[in-house]
Amino acid sequence: KLAHVTEYTMFVLLLYGSLRGGRDFGWRARTALLCFAITAGYSLTDEFHQGFVPGRGASLLDCAIDTSGAAFGLLALYLRHRLFPSKA
Repeated sequence: KLAHVTEYTMFVLLLYGSLRGGRDFGWRARTALLCFAITAGYSLTDEFHQGFVPGRGASLLDCAIDTSGAAFGLLALYLRHRLFPSKA
């Protein structure tokens, strides 16, 4: 399950960076909320898909674990912004 947390942490950070368009990686609440919604939606569709794969099953617990990874990534980004503000 730790792999899922790590994957979704990286996913949300990469998504955040891509939506910022390569500009500064500073904190933008709207961008963070959008990224969180996208990763949560992706997690739900991934679990839905797994319901059709033989030998696998859909689990809302796995979805919650994935989404917590995204929340952790955004929290880390926010704390980095608050504790180490850029000198721009």
